[in-house]
Amino acid sequence: MKSHDFGQFLFNSSIFNEIQLLRIIKISKNSEPILATEALFLRLVSEKELTEVFRRMIREYPDFPKIIFNPDYRKQRPEFVEKFNEKILALITPRMAKRAAELKEGRSLWLAQGLVDNGLANFAKLNRILEKYQKLEIPPFEESFAAYYNFLRGTDKPDYPLALDVATALNDFLSETFGTSIILLPPEISGKENLFGASVKIKGKMPVVVGILADKKTFFRAAARYNNLIEDECLEDAFDVMSELLNVFTGHFTIKMAAALGLEQEPEPPRFGQAEQRPEFLRLFSDFGNFYVYVGRAEIFD
Repeated sequence: MKSHDFGQFLFNSSIFNEIQLLRIIKISKNSEPILATEALFLRLVSEKELTEVFRRMIREYPDFPKIIFNPDYRKQRPEFVEKFNEKILALITPRMAKRAAELKEGRSLWLAQGLVDNGLANFAKLNRILEKYQKLEIPPFEESFAAYYNFLRGTDKPDYPLALDVATALNDFLSETFGTSIILLPPEISGKENLFGASVKIKGKMPVVVGILADKKTFFRAAARYNNLIEDECLEDAFDVMSELLNVFTGHFTIKMAAALGLEQEPEPPRFGQAEQRPEFLRLFSDFGNFYVYVGRAEIFD
């Protein structure tokens, strides 16, 4: 599983709706994952084993649940977390513990911890959710993207494998860069909203244009999330920042393509400007607002 797609699974499964998920995403930003959640997420421990450890902690420390499921209390009483971790570590190998630590930066785990911290799921309910998540044959983001690709009949779009690779890599990159879960919403009929954005064309044997667009306020918020030194309401600064972000992404992606497929691809200089909303723009939501991503063949901006 990707380390950023648990939120997409929750949305696709209708476990939470868009409004609920947005609230969960916002509050989970303070829910730094603990080893117990990491181990359960990776199926390193069973629900039965974790429940037994949890009960032993309560017998020793009656206030343990109030402390362990509150991010602020956890910071104030780190000794409780350490004692809990010691009991979990006794159930897993050092290699498993290292694997759990590597997952910690992914937004999926923060979201899972947020469900527990905010009373939306205890370990038993989280385990049931995770069982369904881990059994998926198709990654949640890929499932949602396939619906988009099928929706775009007759449009000038890249071949599906390339479009999926670009969209998935961009979604992971933005989730990590912005430090938040990002959810791909179902396709919608194009409106008349005027969007601001930037794009970069990757030229070569498999050409593709990658763009990020949003309404003016959300575009500024996204740019400020990437670089908080931009001047408020300075559109030129926002264009420069988002162009730089896309340069970083396309640079990494072309290196990946060269290593995996031996294809020499090269990003062109970024373009930016305004564009009218179009049905081929992928609609996403995040904690800083709804925005759009474009993965296609035609240029967005003149």
